[in-house]
Amino acid sequence: MGKPEGRSSLGRPRRRWVNNIKMDLRDIGRDGMDWIDLVQDRDQWRALVDTRRQGGCHKHSVSAFVYRSVAITDKAMGRWGNHRRHNIQPHRTKHTGAQQSISLAIGRYTKEFFEDTTIQGLRYIVAANTHPLETLLWAAVTVLASVGAMFVVLRSWEHYVANPTVLSLEKDYRQWSTLFPAVTICFLQNLNHTRARQEIHKMWGNVDDHKMEYYLGFLNTLTNASLYNLHEFERYEKDTTLDKIGDLEDLATKVQNRLQQYDISLMDEETRVKLRPTLSELGLCFTWGSSITHLFAPRNASPPSPSEDLVTPCRYEDLPRGIHVSSLPTDLKLYVHSTDDMPLIPRSKPHWEFRGFEREVYVQHKQTVASPELRRLNPEQRRCLFRDEVKYHQVSSREPTLPFYTYNLCNMACRRRAASRVCGCIPFFYRTLGGGKVCDARGMACLSRFKSNLTENVQCSCYETCELTRYSVESDGAYPLISDYAVSELSVQFFVGIKTFTKTRLRRDVIYSFEDLLVSFGGTVSFFLGCSVLSGLEFAYYFTLRLGCKVWMRHHKKITTRRPAAVQQPSMRVTRSIAAFGTIKSANIPWAQ
Repeated sequence: MGKPEGRSSLGRPRRRWVNNIKMDLRDIGRDGMDWIDLVQDRDQWRALVDTRRQGGCHKHSVSAFVYRSVAITDKAMGRWGNHRRHNIQPHRTKHTGAQQSISLAIGRYTKEFFEDTTIQGLRYIVAANTHPLETLLWAAVTVLASVGAMFVVLRSWEHYVANPTVLSLEKDYRQWSTLFPAVTICFLQNLNHTRARQEIHKMWGNVDDHKMEYYLGFLNTLTNASLYNLHEFERYEKDTTLDKIGDLEDLATKVQNRLQQYDISLMDEETRVKLRPTLSELGLCFTWGSSITHLFAPRNASPPSPSEDLVTPCRYEDLPRGIHVSSLPTDLKLYVHSTDDMPLIPRSKPHWEFRGFEREVYVQHKQTVASPELRRLNPEQRRCLFRDEVKYHQVSSREPTLPFYTYNLCNMACRRRAASRVCGCIPFFYRTLGGGKVCDARGMACLSRFKSNLTENVQCSCYETCELTRYSVESDGAYPLISDYAVSELSVQFFVGIKTFTKTRLRRDVIYSFEDLLVSFGGTVSFFLGCSVLSGLEFAYYFTLRLGCKVWMRHHKKITTRRPAAVQQPSMRVTRSIAAFGTIKSANIPWAQ
């Protein structure tokens, strides 16, 4: 053999086998096709080879084209060493080839995203001509920055969800206006014996003295019924003669003591605010100065007249101010509470008043207001509800809806549900909170056995009211009446007043709004990763819309390739090695058969 003459060119050959494959595809009108995926699809590849043969191409050219495609594909798959040692092995199944093709496509697409994204650090991970240690360093830095950003973002989210509000103090008291507190009185002996005897004769006829005392005891228990004394109904549980009573509430209002003559004044001035009968878990009582007395009135009570004032407003310059009530018939307990709420057991503490004494109670008001922005937060975030947000309290669509929301009314409704659940009925004093089966004497005795479930062990998820006024006792004293008083020494009277106007109040405000959360998110991600909201949109675009379009275009190209009629007839080209055909045929490659 002779010695080679001439000088070889520097560097790698100018044309590789990959270039030959691309040239062959260009000759048959398939320029730009993903030939690796084409070779792995046996049916599509056989259709292309058959079309090439039918077009009149030389078999040596076809065989060389097939051989180079198989070889380059196997080299890309890491199987080139097997071809060199064992000539050509049968190709893998179609399912395995499709999976590998998808993996390669995902890798190329992810690399393209890393190169084009605005997220700092990702482009250096896939950059060409970089040392492996440099790539590892940038990958570690990017991961640590992502973890740090995620940690700070989660802390900001927890702050927004758990504690986005603040209570601040306001002191411009001269501009405020408040309401004088409401007063509820409940007589300790609520039974009118004269009317009680009349009702007993109507219902049970002429009874002996023993039966009369028995029924009077029952009516006394009924008129004084509340959550405090449900146990007193147990002795009447098995009495079938009490089944004649159709409505316990109606009977109780008929035989109770009524306020017919009493004196009431507002700092020695006449007031149009009157004591109105109310029905709550305290039982049958009377309330002064409340805006909701008509909602908790017994069934036979007359509504307030239009000329009657329900509440008494007061300002800084109006104080001191107070009410004086006298000439009451019997001993009582009184509650001082908000004008838009009712007393709650045991949260509201009573003041006891007896004959021959005058009780003097001075209170301080503590007001809490809320900013309008507070409504933009969820109740779980602000931990309170406004009066008109009753829908958040309603357990189910079948549950009676409260007229408005307060903390006390929410707890009463919760106890009402508990009573209905354990005994199948509700006490008659909860009738004002909604409909339902009202308990008879047997049902009231049943409730007495579950008293702790109604007052102590009941689980009520009630939020405070966002805007409310609380009244706390500043001073409380009882003084004996003397003979020179204008009223009788045996009468019951009391005084409730406010000495000084509170010069501070609380304001619920939003300290960490949703806008603050967005700013925190943006600053955190920009600090750690150097990106913005557009980077997030870019990520979503790359892996949704753009990815979908690429998959659809690739699928469309495959369908077009499988149509033989659409294949252009190529020109003859016999420039490939004849030896390749013998190699392919001897290897018995299924695609070339």
